Amino acid sequence: MLKIDVEGYEYFALRGGCATLRRARPAVLCELNGLHRRYGLTDALLLDFFSDLDYRPCTVDASLDPRPLDRAALNSGGPAIGGICENLLFLPREALP
Repeated sequence: MLKIDVEGYEYFALRGGCATLRRARPAVLCELNGLHRRYGLTDALLLDFFSDLDYRPCTVDASLDPRPLDRAALNSGGPAIGGICENLLFLPREALP
């Protein structure tokens, strides 16, 4: 499990850890509250980063059950990822039921 909260710099920090993400395949709990936009980063760039590693975005509620997000809805002008949930759980595809 990896928890990351670096005030908008998540993409750059995660990009530096690509080899570890590919090798260890940890679940990644990532705070995404929109601060990444101040660095010129988009929601799509962050989602594409995880998608390229074969990770899927999920929300987690009080039951702690991951609920996969519909990427198509996010891409079609739906709410920004920070508007859905500040803490998103990214799970490797093989970890999803």
